Amino acid sequence: QIAGPWLGDTWHYDGTSWAEVLGIPMPPERTHAMMAWNALRRNLVLFGGSRGANLGDTWVYECDVALPEACIAWHAVTNSGDPSLRPAVATLPDGRAIVVWKEDMPGNAQDDIYYSIRTNGIWSPMSAVAATSHDSGEPDLAVGPDGTVHCVWRDSSPTGVGDIWYAAYAGGAWSASVNISNTGD
Repeated sequence: QIAGPWLGDTWHYDGTSWAEVLGIPMPPERTHAMMAWNALRRNLVLFGGSRGANLGDTWVYECDVALPEACIAWHAVTNSGDPSLRPAVATLPDGRAIVVWKEDMPGNAQDDIYYSIRTNGIWSPMSAVAATSHDSGEPDLAVGPDGTVHCVWRDSSPTGVGDIWYAAYAGGAWSASVNISNTGD
């Protein structure tokens, strides 16, 4: 919704028509959130966003595997309470979900990019993808056919000029981050 009150409703498509889902707990309304479908576990993962203040929560919309068209409930799975912005989410080939986001950690001079992986319904503790020397933001993810996670983000210098950075996640660890735009700012 662009103008007027924000909406916090959920709609379900059965292959023919849309119907509003009523009578179940729902995440609070928000803007700038990210959502991804987990085909292996047949659920939607919703992360972060804003509702005047930044949100750091994660919700999962569970679906009945025996009856795929009948999703049954939203469940809050995390709420860091810290300002979390610009999430990106992807599903790994083994069905795990990975989320990256910009985090404004108390006491840090700049924002950094963090991640968490959901395995068997449990989110890993948030960890930094990389700590660069300036404010980082606007991360995005892609997963390659071999399961390697590719993450890019913007890193701003004090003059406001930004560079694009890259890191890959494979074998349980992130590669060293690389400035791929090399503007030198």
